[in-house]
This record gives sequence, structure tokens and C-alpha cells, in this order.
Amino acid sequence: MKKLSLKVFALLLIFVMVAALAACGGDKKEGDASGGDGAGDTVYEWKLQNSYGPGDQTWDIQMPMIVDAIEKATNGRIKITTFQPGAICEPEQAPQSLKEGLLDVAMSTAGDAGAIVPAAYAEQGIPFFWETAQDMFDTYYDYGLLEFLRGEYDKQGIYYGMPVPNGTYNLMTTFPVTQASDLQGKKIRAVSSWGYFVQNLGGSPVVMPGGDIYQGLKLGTIDGTIYTFAELKNAKLSEVVTDVMEQPGSGSGFVSFLINKAKWDELPADLQEAVNTALKDVYAPIMQENIKYDEEAKQAAIESGVKINKISDENIKAFWEAGLKTAEQVESEHPEAKPGLDIVRKWHDEKG
Repeated sequence: MKKLSLKVFALLLIFVMVAALAACGGDKKEGDASGGDGAGDTVYEWKLQNSYGPGDQTWDIQMPMIVDAIEKATNGRIKITTFQPGAICEPEQAPQSLKEGLLDVAMSTAGDAGAIVPAAYAEQGIPFFWETAQDMFDTYYDYGLLEFLRGEYDKQGIYYGMPVPNGTYNLMTTFPVTQASDLQGKKIRAVSSWGYFVQNLGGSPVVMPGGDIYQGLKLGTIDGTIYTFAELKNAKLSEVVTDVMEQPGSGSGFVSFLINKAKWDELPADLQEAVNTALKDVYAPIMQENIKYDEEAKQAAIESGVKINKISDENIKAFWEAGLKTAEQVESEHPEAKPGLDIVRKWHDEKG
């Protein structure tokens, strides 16, 4: 009996040790975010609210491409559920909601973020400086604008993921424009710092939701808008716009992919690297889709009778000067944005 008891005791001891080792290994597999062997099994779930809903290319094209890129790059370790504008908070409150942790991720705008991150006004660059979305990419990734903005957003508990390329920003009007003086006294829908730009050209800026632009142009409440080519098709603006400037006011519209800082910080280093790589790599494919979409919308508008007007090199100078003055006004009101706008200037000077 004594020998049998010793054997039973030994077997029990071995069983306990194996069970302990198995439990230890199981904890890591279930998600040891400290970087143990099982760290790769943790799944992080994010709620993303877009400031633009179905029918807008930000929802239809850009957001699905970004979400897919992140989920693939992280092998499904990050899962993103998307919500339409207003589902969790009002679109203009998205940056504040990120700061407070009500949102995990948002596709928002510099104009909305500027209320808590004044440096965000540098995101929009300087009117008529960026001619293409590639120009914007180079300024952000090669000249340091992205690093600057990440530092400023970090102060408010937000991680700046990426500038999301959009369609080109163009001046669309119900009257022909061949020179800056044609805008004297005209009512132009313009948001954020573009209001300064319109004023500098002698026009009157009007703040109006994107969904109201069609009726505004139709009823004469506004005489023009600064918007993407895509909206000639999406919002049917080609029905109420008669003329579009060929030279873009900016090579891209302005949408930002933002992440709650606490959610970002809980990711292990390998996931953070994977997300940043995915965001950088998806920029070009999104840009190409935007170019394709813009061209289709442009050609459809031309076929419907909209005129595309190219301003002469001599007359375009006034638009550049208005852009420079706009940057000075933005810096005066939001000095935190000056380092970012200086980066834009440096890029432009070196580009020549």
C-alpha cells in the first residue's frame, strides 16, 4: 500500500505540473499583449464612425479600402465595425468623442478637429499649392508633416493615422471664371480656412452643409462651391453648375483617419507597425481610385454641358497670392499651425 501511495502521489505531482505549464501557455495564447508567444491571438475590436455616409466616396471607396488593408495587415487581429454619421456622435463632434473615448476610430476633417487641435489647420496645406494627391503624400511622409501632426494630436489623446486622399478640390460656379476679379461679390460655399481664401479673392464665403449645396446653387443662395469633381456626379452638381476651373484649388480634399490614443497604445509594437505600414501603402491605391472616379465624373459633366475653364498663367497668379495670404491669416489666428504650414512652404520651395 505504501509503494502504491508513492506511485499515485508521483503521478498526481506530474499531472499538476503539466496542467500548470499548459495553463501558462494558454494565457499567452489568449492574448498576452506584453509580446509573449500568444500575443498574436489577441483580437482588438474598434468602432469607426465616418463623417460621410453612403453615396460619398469617403464611405464607398476610401473607408472600405482602409479597413480591409488594416485587417489584412494584422491577420485579423484588428476588427473594425463601421458606423454612419451620427450613429454614435454628431460628425463635427468626432474628434472630441475620440478624445473622450466614445469613438475608437473616426474619419473626420481638419475643420472639425481644429476646435481641439489648432495645428490641424495645417492639414489643408495652402490653397493652390498641392496640385495632386501625390504632392500631399510627399509633404506628409517625406517632409515631416505627418510627424508634426501626430505630435499635436497626441496632446489631445488622439493618434493621427493618415491623411486620406480624396478627389481634387475645384472651384465650381454658376458663372464663368477666367480671372480672380470674376469672384467679386459672389457667394461661394467654403469651409474652414477656405473662407479666408474666398474673401481674399473678393467673394463672400458661405458656410453650408455639403448636402445643401445642390439646392443652394439651384436657388441662388450661393453662386459657387469649392468641392471635389466627384460631387458633380455623386451630388448631381453638374445639373446646377455651369463652369469649373481646370486648375485644382488643392490636389486632394481633406479627410483624416484618426484613432483614440488609448486604443492605439494598447496595441503591441508589431501591430502598430503593421497598421502604419498598411495606412501608408493603401494611400496610392485610394489615390488611383479617386483619379479614376474624378475623371469619370468630369467627362460626364462635360457631356452634360458643364464647361471646364483653364485660367491663364498670368491670371492664376492672383489665386496663388490669395492662397499665401490665407496661410498668413490662418497662422495669425492659429499659431500652432505655423510649423506645419512652414513644412508645406518648404516642400513647395524645393519642388520649385
